[in-house]
Amino acid sequence: MAKLKQPPMGAYWNETGCSKLYQLYRRVEDVATALEKRRQSGFVPAKPYVEELFDIATQLKILDKKVKS
Repeated sequence: MAKLKQPPMGAYWNETGCSKLYQLYRRVEDVATALEKRRQSGFVPAKPYVEELFDIATQLKILDKKVKS
């Protein structure tokens, strides 16, 4: 049986009526909280958390380009 691919960690924020900047803020906060819990449990950061942070960074770059234009 094939494993279903899960949506990105913060994908549900895209469905809200919140501003893009607020969505990104909440995604960063969610990742930071999850990473802190992992650190306290003695685990290292996992690939999904790193991928989420890279995606957030990309979205911030896009927002920055729109503001400068």
